[in-house]
This record gives sequence, C-alpha cells and structure tokens, in this order.
Amino acid sequence: GDVQIIGELKDSFGGDIDIGTTLLGGHTVTFSDDWTMDAGGTLDMAGKTSTPAILGGAGEATLNGDMTVDGLARITADVTFQSSFDVDIPGVSDKLQLNGETTFEGGEFIGNGTLVQNGDATVTEDTTIDVDLYDWDGGGSSTTLVSGSTFTINSSTIDTGAFDGHDGTVTVFAGSLAVNTTSAWRMDGTLALVGGTVSGQDLRVFGGVTANPFITGTSNTIESDVTFESGSTLSVGSGCTLTLEGQTTYAGATGSGLGKLVQVGDATVTANTTIGTSTYVWDGAVGSTTDIDPGVT
Repeated sequence: GDVQIIGELKDSFGGDIDIGTTLLGGHTVTFSDDWTMDAGGTLDMAGKTSTPAILGGAGEATLNGDMTVDGLARITADVTFQSSFDVDIPGVSDKLQLNGETTFEGGEFIGNGTLVQNGDATVTEDTTIDVDLYDWDGGGSSTTLVSGSTFTINSSTIDTGAFDGHDGTVTVFAGSLAVNTTSAWRMDGTLALVGGTVSGQDLRVFGGVTANPFITGTSNTIESDVTFESGSTLSVGSGCTLTLEGQTTYAGATGSGLGKLVQVGDATVTANTTIGTSTYVWDGAVGSTTDIDPGVT
C-alpha cells in the first residue's frame, strides 16, 4: 500500500526506497517535511501508465545516491538533485516526470528513456542530461541557469512533437547552455540571456531572444548557428552586447534595443528583416559576409 511519513526524519536516509506497482493500482510515498537521502541510499520506482509510482508530499526531497526508473515514475514533490545523485532511465518506454520545482546541483541522468520537466527548474551547478528524450518544457515550464553553472543537454530531442520546441522561458544568468540534440532545436518561448552563453546544435528562434546586462558592459554570446524565423524578435538591452558567432539566418525577424549587436559569423537574409539596435557591428569579424536573397529588404 501507500506510505505516508509525517514529521521530520531523525537524520538523512541511507537505505532503500522501493516504490512499485500492483495489479490493483500504483503506490505512493509521501513526506510531510523536508528530507534527505544520502549517498548510500537508493530509490527504485516502478509504475505503469495508469498507475505510476509516485514520490510526493509537502516536504522537499534532497537526493543523493542512486535511482532507477521502470515504466512510469512521477516526482510531485519539490526536489533537489545533488552532485552525487545518479538517475538511470534505461528503457525506451521508461519515463520520469518531474512535476514539482526542481533544483539541479549536478548529478547524472542517463538512459534510453524520457525525462519530463513539468515543474520549473533551476540549475545551480554543472549538470548534464544524457537521456534519449528530454521533454524540457513539459507543460510549459521554465528553466533558470544561475551564475557559473553549465547546463548540458545530450538528448536526441527536447520535445515530443516533430515541430514543437521549448514554449517557456530559459534564462541564462552568467551561465552556459549547451544543447546537443540530433538536429536543430526550437525556441518557441523566450531565451533570456543575462551575461550568458549558448552553444551546441543549431538554434531556430520562433519566439524571442533577449540580452540584458547584470552589470554595465555585460557580454552575451550565441556560439551556435542560429536562425531567426519569421515573426521572431531579438532585443539587446542598454549597456550590453550580444555577439552572434555562428552562421546567422534572418528569415523575417525584428531586432530592437539600446544595446549592441555584433555579427561575427556570416549572415544570410532570406526574408524582410529589420535590425533596430542602437549599434549593429555588421562585420564583427574580418572576412565575414552577408548574403541577401533577391527581393528581400
């Protein structure tokens, strides 16, 4: 049956928690108070689509140790994954849903399965997601990278639909985001850079990119190739610079702001585009070129 733990644990938990399922229904373990699993602990969750294994409660879980997912597992509590925590989602049909607020302080997330980020996420330490499918925005969640952290996504795709991307807000605050998907990934929401860097696979912007300083003179960089699709926006705030180092395609975007846009990589303009930043350093690198398709302004 289900287990409900009311009150504080005397100390951190170092044993095994096995949340399984039966023919009669799934099992749930809930904690009323914040609790910690130490590096010697294990968490095994096995569920079915109609009867998932659930870890929940009002208490925030701080997890070290090891975790294995079989079938459908769901963490509804707020959770902090620490650097020594390892998560294995081994099979293509295995799935772990993170429904509460999630803090990544490191850890390893591996396997051929799916990790679903339904709750908002904060990345405070270097973290790598290495599962086959990382449904990054789940139901429209947002992710924030804090100063000094690097968030690396080594997944084949970041969403379940072929023409779907991240619909929420991704904020890179003096951190680094590396998205290494199989093909170009989509930003359908807002990519907010505050002294941040983006690298990896080609980026297609259908929503917007904003660049702002946390101190005057802050530099933001998109190292990957990027396409600003029709209707997308690009805004560079006063006192900061956004540098585009890769190949840039302008396919009908609008740029604005009181800051500086620096075009280091080559550019192609395939649809009417307006760059309205206070400063546009068009030839930021010696030898860079811009090609404008016929009939395009």
